[in-house]
Amino acid sequence: MIKKILVITIIAGFIPFAFSAKSEYPFPSQSSYNIKLDDQFKAKLFVNSLGQVDIPFNMFSRHIYLTSPQCSNCIIYSQEDQKAFTCQKSENCGVTLEKVSEDISGFKATGDYINVPMILNGTPFAFTDIFYVKQISELKEGQSYVYQGIGLQLDEENTSSLISALKKQGKIEDLSYSLYYDYVEGMSGNYQLTIGSYDIKLLSRQFYNLKTIPTLQKDFERIKASAFFSGEQISLADSYVILDPTVQNIELTTSYFNDMKSILDQFSMLPDLSLFTIKNPGLWSQFNKYLNFKISFELDDPDQISTTLDVEFSANEFLIKNEKDQYTLDITFIEGDGNFIRVGKKIFKKMMYYKRYSQTDKKVFRSLTPLKKTKSLLRQEKY
Repeated sequence: MIKKILVITIIAGFIPFAFSAKSEYPFPSQSSYNIKLDDQFKAKLFVNSLGQVDIPFNMFSRHIYLTSPQCSNCIIYSQEDQKAFTCQKSENCGVTLEKVSEDISGFKATGDYINVPMILNGTPFAFTDIFYVKQISELKEGQSYVYQGIGLQLDEENTSSLISALKKQGKIEDLSYSLYYDYVEGMSGNYQLTIGSYDIKLLSRQFYNLKTIPTLQKDFERIKASAFFSGEQISLADSYVILDPTVQNIELTTSYFNDMKSILDQFSMLPDLSLFTIKNPGLWSQFNKYLNFKISFELDDPDQISTTLDVEFSANEFLIKNEKDQYTLDITFIEGDGNFIRVGKKIFKKMMYYKRYSQTDKKVFRSLTPLKKTKSLLRQEKY
């Protein structure tokens, strides 16, 4: 079997394309709700007695939640001063269901469901199933608790409270959302989250269905993928990627370290100013164009040309320069069970992520597609 790498140039401008019936990607709906989020994947929320806060979004949770001042453990597990919310009848806040237990961001939480008016991203809402946390207990060591959050979970078992509410209120028709990072080079940008649709004018190619690894754990989605460093594959069993917009660089579990170090050694590219270690990924005196990185996503229903969607980060994207004109890899090695990469902003700058629940197939489709400003897309063919 011969492997061949092709570079397909993406032509600027609109290129019409057809979606396969298997992919279940309809023409974009006119009913959608757009939210602008900052670099930390947070949006503006205003609630009476709480005031305005920057509320974090979470792709792996289904809850909209607020925290009561009665929660003593919340103080223990939070790393900074955060605002609690007091549910008061005088401010149109009422309990709809008492004594509920839910998993919230690595904690077992107990509390009530409440309805309360709020303003999210400048739009007034009246949600009836906000989880009001009154106490938490630790499920996993090393977790910190955040007092507010909004989930975007969308799978065969659960749909986020936000997406469900928008559907019930007639603001969207489709159970879906799209996400990308909008920016101008050299300036800060923001995440563009569109619930219920996607902007077809931004796409340079069709959507590519991603293959996930089945798991009983529902903490995050495991997207099957392999990695290449300096053109060499890092061969690790059952490797996967977590798409997480809160991640600024590229995080890899420590299992990737030995292969990366061996590749540097093999091609005489070890850093010349410091050692390459797990805590410090090296320091080079000169820019090296061969210090690049690629993530190769396996496709769920590959077309006749490719079986992978390859997203490459050039040395310009994979290296960062300090004030002394020295270079280091823009990565962090982290502890974790399994072989995985966690990546956020770097990939959302290049690709749009689109997730949709097909009510016909009762199945969720997860996909990526390159944005028009991405000049080329690497695809791997097998003969």
